[in-house]
Amino acid sequence: MWKRAFLYVTRNRGRSVILLLVFFAASAFSLVGLSVQRSAAQAAEEYRKTLGSSFTVSTFMNKEAADLWEVKEAAGGSVYTYTGPALTDEKIAEVLETEGVSGYETEQDMPVYTEDLNPGKGLHYANLFGSDGGEDRNRQETLFLYRTFSLFGVRNSERHRFFRTEAFTLTAGTHLTPDSRGKALISEEMAERNGLWIGDTFTFECREALVTWDMENDRRLGEPFPLEIAGIFRVNASQKLDENMIEDWYAGNFIFTDAATVTQANSLYDKYYGRTEPIYSKTVFFVDDPARLEETMERVGEINWMDPAYFRMKKDDTAYRAVAEPLNMMSGLSVLLIVILAGGAAAAGGLLLTAWMQSRKHEMGLLLAVGIAKKKIFGQLLIEALLLATVAFAGAGCVSAATADTAGEAVQELFSPRNREAEYIVDYVPLEGHVIRKTAVEKIDLAYSVSGRDVVLVILGGMGVAAASVGIASAKVLKMKPKDILSSR
Repeated sequence: MWKRAFLYVTRNRGRSVILLLVFFAASAFSLVGLSVQRSAAQAAEEYRKTLGSSFTVSTFMNKEAADLWEVKEAAGGSVYTYTGPALTDEKIAEVLETEGVSGYETEQDMPVYTEDLNPGKGLHYANLFGSDGGEDRNRQETLFLYRTFSLFGVRNSERHRFFRTEAFTLTAGTHLTPDSRGKALISEEMAERNGLWIGDTFTFECREALVTWDMENDRRLGEPFPLEIAGIFRVNASQKLDENMIEDWYAGNFIFTDAATVTQANSLYDKYYGRTEPIYSKTVFFVDDPARLEETMERVGEINWMDPAYFRMKKDDTAYRAVAEPLNMMSGLSVLLIVILAGGAAAAGGLLLTAWMQSRKHEMGLLLAVGIAKKKIFGQLLIEALLLATVAFAGAGCVSAATADTAGEAVQELFSPRNREAEYIVDYVPLEGHVIRKTAVEKIDLAYSVSGRDVVLVILGGMGVAAASVGIASAKVLKMKPKDILSSR
């Protein structure tokens, strides 16, 4: 049986080479596909473990619920004070006790006023001076808005969403920490425009008009706050400051300060609003395992005060998804490629073997006529296919090991972002504030290699395909009687 199989393979070289190439191509592409799938899956898993995915809990201040608001008359006009349930330090502590929650970062964004900084030439600048050189009729109000900046109070600036997604990158100095007092981070553009550097100082003020928006009755609340520049960051988002852009919405004008300073500044407004304790509009909570983000959020949602009428939860796994999406697509494509190739190899092998079986009917009829069992005939046919498959597997293993890197790079390039300059979208969303979304990531360095496990899987799968193809192709002939086979054409 082995001798007859070997003689047939060596004597019928044309047919053998064709079947050999079918097995070789399917095996080589499958090995490369497994290498790409494994590398992409491992990288995605690594990012899943290391990227600190998070979710936000925000106070939903429903402006249509009149019973949640109190109207107070002040020197500058009417002030609307939210009196409903809100995020407090006590509630934050309770969320931190939930299984799966590893930390938090409060987000206390507030507008502040300063005459120490030049925000550049945006919409308010254009309105102040106009394209024709004339002055704005509402100069007092426009000038006030021109000197208004967005101040972000953070416990740990490194964990702020803008820095976590690398929309901002610290290039000089140090990050703000829970121990920082009277410190600030500004952008490279802001520093250059104003001639500032690490250690320099500027001041900001809390103004009544930032609450009432009544410029005529504006006054300063409390004393000015001096800030020392602790660090300078680069804005990686693509955004243009021109006459269509409000200076306060321009990412290059954002200012970060420590939580202690912003809490102190907010206390001036709390007194103005009549509050006795600080409340937070939004807090970011980090989870141990990004893959179990939704499970952790469900636990938090079971806290008794977590009423959707007053609090909103939203997952924030942007950084992880931006990295994992192309990797998951690569992994999925590789699996699809393997399935297609395996199916294609089975179909092609089956068609070839079926055609060849028809040409070997007389041979098989003679073998059956002289008393050779059907099992032995099938065994010979199977050995012929497996001999060719074995040679194909050996060649495919050598070729795929040498080409895995090149093929993997090609597949990865297919799913890598084309536009490197549009990685972030800067926007202002009502009720959410400033939002910078990460839409793409730089190409990730992946290592592609053919492992012993990959070879074993392909060999076993290939052997199975070869056996199935031989079985299907020979079944019709071997079911016939020798007389019927020899008499048929």
